[in-house]
Amino acid sequence: MARSTNRFVTVIYFWWLIAPILSAMLFPAFMPAEGLQIQAPEVDFAIQCDRDLAQINESARANFDAWFVQTGILRQTLTSSVHAEDTGWSGYSWMGGMTHKWFAKFWMFTYRVIWRWTAFWPLYIAGIFGIVAPCLGDGLVVRARKRYEFGSYNPLAFNIWGTLLSLGIGLMIYLPMWPWSLTAIVMASLFCGLGGFAWFATANFRTS
Repeated sequence: MARSTNRFVTVIYFWWLIAPILSAMLFPAFMPAEGLQIQAPEVDFAIQCDRDLAQINESARANFDAWFVQTGILRQTLTSSVHAEDTGWSGYSWMGGMTHKWFAKFWMFTYRVIWRWTAFWPLYIAGIFGIVAPCLGDGLVVRARKRYEFGSYNPLAFNIWGTLLSLGIGLMIYLPMWPWSLTAIVMASLFCGLGGFAWFATANFRTS
């Protein structure tokens, strides 16, 4: 059981910490600036969800300004790279230009993460309490009935579905950093899949 738990925690740890760090480093380096902007499909999706687009934009900008602009972090990163580019020495100039482009796209990536979380956090609440929690509860009932009738569990099924559940939990947190547009299909697939994984994992929960 401890070994299985460690494996599940490792999967979640990867998607909650390692994947976001890698995304923040690699997406600005290799994706075009247009790919890091907020796309029309997710704006349309937010409107379809009855979200106030003006309020979303205002809240996202306010948080971004408070965290990165007013603290001077954004200005410092961009001006330092410009100073390196302005030295005139080819090595510093080339590196400064590359660094400036990376930071510019990094801040676009960061703003998009904030905007997505601001726009779609109510869907997280709805998905967790409307889909995942009922599936989790029903799976626990099925597991209790299995214990009462047979007193056994399926360790292979538990390991498979537990791993998938861990993957789903990790992806749920990682979703604002998703490199493609967040649409109804993406959100519904995530939470329906998470609900199914939760049901099968708890129905086959290993207790020993």
